[in-house]
Amino acid sequence: MCNVPSQCDHKEWLWIFNGDFNQAIFQFHECIKNPFLMGRWLIFVNREKVDELWGRLQAPTVLGQLGVAIEASSKLHADLYSKKHSHVLSVYVHSSKDKANVKKVRESLRSLGVFWKLRFIPYLDSEIGNSEGAKSIYYE
Repeated sequence: MCNVPSQCDHKEWLWIFNGDFNQAIFQFHECIKNPFLMGRWLIFVNREKVDELWGRLQAPTVLGQLGVAIEASSKLHADLYSKKHSHVLSVYVHSSKDKANVKKVRESLRSLGVFWKLRFIPYLDSEIGNSEGAKSIYYE
């Protein structure tokens, strides 16, 4: 099983869900049923920093302190789609309309050392291949 983004070369994405795995999968699928609501913070990092940051985000996610799920692009994905071989980590929230929760998750990211500007975009925009051109709801 591969859980190190910079080394994983047999799948494109690594995932961590919050809380109890079965409950988290159910909650995530409920979010996907209404993709107009769900959103995510996008964290772009280089290969040298992705593993350390991925490690810092895992425990707060499992404990339910950081959105409904996180994902990281793997070495395979970065090598295929990024000119600079950089990675993206996504922190999912159940509703982009819940501004208080979106901001709370951003503050949690700051407390974990993510101080640089991030984009928050609707999930649906990213799923139709528009994450680069999607209009950010927040950029902070």
